[in-house]
Amino acid sequence: MSVSATELDDALRILRDESNAPGSEIRGTAQVAGK
Repeated sequence: MSVSATELDDALRILRDESNAPGSEIRGTAQVAGK
């Protein structure tokens, strides 16, 4: 699986927008990286 930098950046931006709670972005990043 290949993910472009743009796709990854968009995904991280969406995660930040959905929740500003501490740690939420870190968990989301781990989920994306684990796929």
